[in-house]
Amino acid sequence: MAGVAAIGGTADPIEKRKTAMIDEAEEKEQFDSMMQVERAKGDQKAAEHGSDVLKGLFADPEKMLKLWLMNETKPNPFAQEQKDPMETFGKFLQSMLMQTQTDSLNKLKDTMVRNNKYSATGLMGQMVEIESDKMNIAPGRKIVQNFAVPDAASAFEVEIKNASDEVVYRNQAFNVSSGINQFTWDGVDNEGKLLPIGEYKISVSLKKEVKNEDGSPKLEHMEYAVDLDGKQIHDKIETLSMIDREVQFAYEIPEGLAGMKYASVWILNSKNQAVHKTEIEAKGGQKGVYSWNCLDASGHRVPEDIYSVQINFKDEKRKMLETDKQAVIRVTGKVQGVEVNDNGEPNLITSRIKAPLSTVKRIVSENGL
Repeated sequence: MAGVAAIGGTADPIEKRKTAMIDEAEEKEQFDSMMQVERAKGDQKAAEHGSDVLKGLFADPEKMLKLWLMNETKPNPFAQEQKDPMETFGKFLQSMLMQTQTDSLNKLKDTMVRNNKYSATGLMGQMVEIESDKMNIAPGRKIVQNFAVPDAASAFEVEIKNASDEVVYRNQAFNVSSGINQFTWDGVDNEGKLLPIGEYKISVSLKKEVKNEDGSPKLEHMEYAVDLDGKQIHDKIETLSMIDREVQFAYEIPEGLAGMKYASVWILNSKNQAVHKTEIEAKGGQKGVYSWNCLDASGHRVPEDIYSVQINFKDEKRKMLETDKQAVIRVTGKVQGVEVNDNGEPNLITSRIKAPLSTVKRIVSENGL
């Protein structure tokens, strides 16, 4: 009877514990599985939401740029070393790409390059001091205008009028691309003659291609272009002044040059040919400003090129002093545009010069002129 009692009666306590442990393990496994499914659903929803947001940013480089500028370190003109903006922007994009699993990195970088937009755009409109003896000089350049072009535009036309409302300059360009475009005007008329000092009205008209009745193509006015602030460029007033005819260099002669009495200022082109020479009285520690009218020794305006400023030190007999010391050359200008050089570094463009971002030493005025 004992055997019958053992089978049909109360179960063994050890067996009960084993059964309870198995049940608990199964419940825990089921719970973990359920939680894993719920977490996966939540992650998927979050990913879909985040992906939609990020994809929207990738589809709109303008928004992407603003996001980057708000969250990443801008170039610091006061820093001893300048960060490479392509590198910081690339790291930012890579972190975004890890979340979206997209291959848009190169495409987006190319878009930003084409639109001349980097952290350097944070210096647009600022007065900056550039320290370099070598820079690209555009003689007579006055206007550097960035403007937006929609996909529908086939060309743009620049028209400039004088104070009497007479058209003194007109130029039509067909190599227009959607996005940010740029034109420069060097203060001359259509025959290349320098225009008088004064106020001028500038308009940028976007053109689209349409068909004549006979099927032949023609361009008609579509709308006036807008600048990067969204303002329409129509009869925008700009002023030509004497300052626009010259490039001014601030210089600082080092101390400790025994016997120095004079200094010669040379301006050399990219072929290392001196296009301009003059001599000034000088002494160690002297600071001054030198103005060059962008004319060569024959009185002709020099072409756009990379020019370097060289200051040689001379004794009272006008003989060159042998020294390894050099004068410090600085140029101040208001940033009107940004483009990219062959090394991927932004070039800042003022009314007359173009220089790499790394040559900027400080912001002279937070609000520009």
